Amino acid sequence: MGRDGEPEAGAAGEASSSPDLVDESTGLVLQGFSRLMDMRLWARSDAQARDLVDVTSQLVARAQAAYLAAVRDLDTRPDAVPGARAGDVAKTYLIHRCRVSPGQANTDLTAARATDPDNGSQATSEKA
Repeated sequence: MGRDGEPEAGAAGEASSSPDLVDESTGLVLQGFSRLMDMRLWARSDAQARDLVDVTSQLVARAQAAYLAAVRDLDTRPDAVPGARAGDVAKTYLIHRCRVSPGQANTDLTAARATDPDNGSQATSEKA
């Protein structure tokens, strides 16, 4: 990782080709969130409290982007969800496994498809 939290040159290709690295990375993120949830935040200064809100809002945005990428990937796998109709793989999984409402599943799938970097429609309005 670079100083700004972005992958260094070459790291993206490595991450996308290694299922073990994906599992390790998600495990580390979950572990980090668990540690954060166990901390006593009242001892922090006002400035530290503001900084934590800033950082956690960035974490939420990155988690949402990772979620949409995972939904998009699942949607490209026609046999990944037994019994799902063609074109409804990710939607079926979201509804029945993740307990997402049908409306939210549609919204998530639409967002996942709209932010596909391979179709050129990805939004580029990320704050610096």
